[in-house]
Amino acid sequence: MNNYGYNKAREQKIFESWFTKYEAMLIKEGVAKEDIKMLFNLYWNDFNADRRFRQRQYSNLEDKINLACTFDFSDFPNIDELEDESLYQYLKKDTHQMYSILIGIYRGLSIKEIAFMLDSTPMAIYKRIQRFKKAFNICPK
Repeated sequence: MNNYGYNKAREQKIFESWFTKYEAMLIKEGVAKEDIKMLFNLYWNDFNADRRFRQRQYSNLEDKINLACTFDFSDFPNIDELEDESLYQYLKKDTHQMYSILIGIYRGLSIKEIAFMLDSTPMAIYKRIQRFKKAFNICPK
């Protein structure tokens, strides 16, 4: 995977070059033109399905990189500089993930965006927030 995204034109040239060689081999073997055309359509549909998948993959990667770049910790104190000892201990044992979630919430990111950035699911983020609220008796039920 490169950092430049999916290059459809390049991949299409590779596909066409491959199929031209494959077609020449089929003609040499005596396969009918209609069968070759049918094979081309099958392979072309597979190529397009793969292209759509890869374009989404690269698109998601670019979104994640852009989101990570906007996620700036500089406005917030370092975990080691927190004055509340219980909060410090809680965030320290959570390998900074809860701290990232709290900063994301403060920045106004949605739960889905936070989950996407942390390679997690929205439900896992909700659960972490619930545990955090319970640990610090925030909004008790």
